[in-house]
Amino acid sequence: MAEPTTLERHDDLGRPQEQLPLDGQGVLNGEVRLYSRGRLDAIIQYVDGKREGPATFFSEIGTRLMQVNYRADKLHGEAQYFDAQDRLVRQSLFENDDLSARTTEFYPSGKPREIKGYEANLLEGILTRFAEDGKVIERICYRGGREIPCPDAAKK
Repeated sequence: MAEPTTLERHDDLGRPQEQLPLDGQGVLNGEVRLYSRGRLDAIIQYVDGKREGPATFFSEIGTRLMQVNYRADKLHGEAQYFDAQDRLVRQSLFENDDLSARTTEFYPSGKPREIKGYEANLLEGILTRFAEDGKVIERICYRGGREIPCPDAAKK
């Protein structure tokens, strides 16, 4: 049985392209690092050849773009998206690659800009948009991804 190893590939200029932790059978196991022109693009955890656990993706200037979680090679759990100043701009929940539960988008100040619900990748429930001062601008109701009339209580 072969020993675990890390395969490192470089471009013609000697800059790293990828670091791949391989088990004795050549299957990805551990922290994969992907690079573009020598700059770190992503850190992704693998178990038995499948994405499992946290993954972080980076912008061209090195700031976080996105932090997600995987289970059995599918998006699962919290996902966070960031702007160039590393401020949280959106937070979502995934279940087996589908948007599920609540997604919140944020103003640069960190205050909620929009809150909406999803079920199996379809808008579900009340989408609420806010002014930066916290006042409700708009409410729209959804069922199964289609806009429906909101009950009077939801409009307030």
